[in-house]
Amino acid sequence: MPRTSLLLLALLSLAACGAPGELDADAGDARQLARQDRGLAERGRDGGPTADRARERGVEGPRPDSGLPSAHKGIWAWSSSLRGQEPAFLAWLKQHAYTDLFLLVKGTSGTIKYDVLDTLLALRAAAPAGAPTRIWAWVVGMSDSGPAGAAAGYLAGHLVSPDSASYRAHLATTVRRAIDPARGQVKRVPDGVMLDDSFQWPSQAFGGSTAHRVQSLMAVVDALRAEVDATRQSTGKTILLGFAPHPEIGVQASAGGGVYSYAAYAYGQDFGELAKRCDWLVPETYRYGFYGQKPAWIGKVVQEIAKEIALECPARSALVAIYPALVLYTSDTSPSLVSVADLAADRAAALAAAGGYSVFRYASKSANPGARSDGFDWPSAAQSQTLDL
Repeated sequence: MPRTSLLLLALLSLAACGAPGELDADAGDARQLARQDRGLAERGRDGGPTADRARERGVEGPRPDSGLPSAHKGIWAWSSSLRGQEPAFLAWLKQHAYTDLFLLVKGTSGTIKYDVLDTLLALRAAAPAGAPTRIWAWVVGMSDSGPAGAAAGYLAGHLVSPDSASYRAHLATTVRRAIDPARGQVKRVPDGVMLDDSFQWPSQAFGGSTAHRVQSLMAVVDALRAEVDATRQSTGKTILLGFAPHPEIGVQASAGGGVYSYAAYAYGQDFGELAKRCDWLVPETYRYGFYGQKPAWIGKVVQEIAKEIALECPARSALVAIYPALVLYTSDTSPSLVSVADLAADRAAALAAAGGYSVFRYASKSANPGARSDGFDWPSAAQSQTLDL
């Protein structure tokens, strides 16, 4: 590419990295030009060893300004799976060296519960050496079959529109109550808020243009970022904001103009825009069932998201952690445990690409028979042994 074209590419990339909320309707044009020669624009991200890529992204060691860890091994869990078993669960986390817990406080049913979160935070405060480094409040977004979702109205199934001001306020209140001891339902501040893939539009058939889908979803994230920042300011405690996007990374032209990742085109989940607002991105690289992918796909998703951020918002490249989420079972409709060999391959791919991972999700038929685990312990003893390597 001529030198002048490279300069233009750099200027376009910088222009696309405005402040949150400044998504230009023509930003897709910048993406389109930038993607014409990704190989030159990526600054050697695929060339060096894993350690070099980690240094480029700022995840070689702890960074107190951004919350990037030196190691990450996380697990997702429903509160209902842990209720009444909190001390034993913290001991289990310590035994298996988990650094992060993503604990559900608002589910797809619309039910909101803070009691298990509050209990775990209290237990950790009493014995910090026996608990994970970070405890996050996991919040389900636009999927809500409860009264709040019904009141806001549904686009498809039980998915609420990101344009709904009333539901945006409901989500902001939910987050505030999960993180702010003065205005909420917890006595201690958790380490982060994790927004899952249900913060989305149902598909490209809704919401008009891709630019509008992205803008409206980012308005939801902005509202929750404001709650996190307000609590951070009032308490003096760092609280991370994370987002677990869909893993669709293919490039897609929008009918409204511009070129986007498929996740932005279909769901409004633009990786560059999310990087402006979030400290962590945790793509849900569940390669079984619907996606039917090989382990190498996990690393490709991480790399493509990093490239997207570098092109759209290079100033954030070294400040946003990208860690894939792995799944422990093969299908939502007819689950069976992922084999030890497959899980080992998934773990190796995640470590090679990102240096860390989380697993979805914890359930124990023996510790809590009432929690849905379809007859399994997730992870199984053999899976745990594999993850502990």
